[in-house]
Amino acid sequence: PVRKQLPNLRKLDIDCRDDQDAAEHTDPRAIFDSFIAPNLKELNLAFYNISEPWDALRNFIVASNSTRLVDLLVEKRNWHATTSPEIYILDILRAAPMLEALYLDQLAVDKDTLRALTYDQNDPAARVIPRLKILDIDKPEQFDLDTFIAMVRSRLGVLDELWLYPCNDISRDVINEIELLGIPK
Repeated sequence: PVRKQLPNLRKLDIDCRDDQDAAEHTDPRAIFDSFIAPNLKELNLAFYNISEPWDALRNFIVASNSTRLVDLLVEKRNWHATTSPEIYILDILRAAPMLEALYLDQLAVDKDTLRALTYDQNDPAARVIPRLKILDIDKPEQFDLDTFIAMVRSRLGVLDELWLYPCNDISRDVINEIELLGIPK
């Protein structure tokens, strides 16, 4: 299908729900396959009770050549996932290299994702979203604190804000260590 080009679109908010009582539901894949937005700066996505949108989302970002995309929020609730979302998060982050703000709500943030986000001074090709200034991880499904702290340390001087919720599962020692890194929250 031919995609309509929306060159003036700067911000896109999509909230998709599959309510079992509803006669119809919004399939985000149909939305992502219908247009491209080459000047998109902010993308906010909330998915509730739907099949995974990763391929369509990644294809949308790639087709839009979203080098201007600087702000990405992905929120999910009760996905009917058939593949591991963290795999696609990495693909999406690689497709949006200019991201400065990343908000992940209830997504698996595994070691591979955190390692990919670790800023490598010696290997520019290995850098994923090098301009990241704001990182907000809310209720992660998977989380490795040692890898997370190594990633945060690698981004000192670039990362301006760090938000991690909930902190109930994180020891006070780890919270102190993160606070000592000097990143405002």
